[in-house]
Amino acid sequence: MFAMMTVYESLYFAYAMRGRYKPANATQEAIEAFGLEGVANSRVGDSRSAATSGAGSAAISGGERRRLCVAIELALCGSESPPKLIAADEPISGLDTVAAQTVIRHLRNYAKKHNIAAVVTLHAPSSRLWHDYVDDLLLMSPGGRIAYLGSARKAAAYFRKHFGFRLPPFYNPSEFYIDIVHDNSDLLCKHWVKYRRHYTIPTAFTSEQLTKNKQQQKSFLTIVKTRLQRFFLLYQRSLRQVSRDFKVLILRLLSTAGLAIFLADRYACPSERVLDATTVADRIALLTFSTVSMAMLSLVRSLDLVAKERPVVGRETERRLYSGLEYLWAKALAELPGDMLFASAHGIILKWRLQQRYKAGFSGEPLRASPAIPLATTAAASSTLGLAVGSLTPSADAALALGTPLMVIHLLTGIISSILNQSLTC
Repeated sequence: MFAMMTVYESLYFAYAMRGRYKPANATQEAIEAFGLEGVANSRVGDSRSAATSGAGSAAISGGERRRLCVAIELALCGSESPPKLIAADEPISGLDTVAAQTVIRHLRNYAKKHNIAAVVTLHAPSSRLWHDYVDDLLLMSPGGRIAYLGSARKAAAYFRKHFGFRLPPFYNPSEFYIDIVHDNSDLLCKHWVKYRRHYTIPTAFTSEQLTKNKQQQKSFLTIVKTRLQRFFLLYQRSLRQVSRDFKVLILRLLSTAGLAIFLADRYACPSERVLDATTVADRIALLTFSTVSMAMLSLVRSLDLVAKERPVVGRETERRLYSGLEYLWAKALAELPGDMLFASAHGIILKWRLQQRYKAGFSGEPLRASPAIPLATTAAASSTLGLAVGSLTPSADAALALGTPLMVIHLLTGIISSILNQSLTC
């Protein structure tokens, strides 16, 4: 999930991407059903902030994240073309009893509504979950051997008849079965090998239900409208990710301004110096380091963003919610204006600082032309390079390993050579 998105926005995105009619109504119903009303307008945050969230924290808790994940997955499953199977690996881990019952109830209701199977692994469920929601039981011993596979209601009779193990009254059945498998794994597994039979899974599906529904042919205008709506949702999500991280934005502004002031003070030639080889070299160094700094900052930021969002984007593209190209276009459209703005601010502050030193008599002639536009263009090119490299590499480490050499080549062949020509006119 995206850290800067709120709970409501995350669910709305899932319903809207699936083309749900009136996604706002469906989102509100899901929030109420999963008990997320109190955090509907809270940001999701990342896993680290969720683990340490407490009073005054903007991120939702780990249990709320788990409920939100299940709600989003059900929203992405859709209602018009639901999947043939739902598989959930410990969806109630870390949840209290009430929240766990809410999650399991919605999984089961969704499966019943669409007549599909739901396979859920539960680690020591509560007694109420066991009696109300567990239909079939699979007991496995260490090593992956099967100790029992069958109806949960018949498990007690099976172990009482063949082994004399009686389920004590007022005892959690899940804990009872875990204990006997742990203490008698070899005995139970060997007996099951002799006892097991070929099970015929009762099919509740007709041939018509298993066949794929023929999709209606969509008109060209409908396809264009759907893709535009999808692109707008992706752009809106990326823009929220960028604009809401105020701490990072302030740090970027301070670092950009501080770097411009430092470079202006470091490479500003004294006022009494005439134009010679040394002053020209200082001017080239000033422009070079400014451009290289803006290029590297934009590149590293793009690589980092793609690496953070890769797990979520990977799952969504596997579901065919959108294509990777659509994500990159929307991401670039949301990210490039910010990168260009900070690079332009660096150039404006750089020229302003040189003018201030010139008026005070500590610097030679300031820059004649503002480097804001060249710096902004460089930042945009570097950011798109980072997005491209990040999308083609499997991990953040691989992206940095490949992106850095490519950036060096880009600097040597495309940036520094142009700066040498530009410095003569500045």
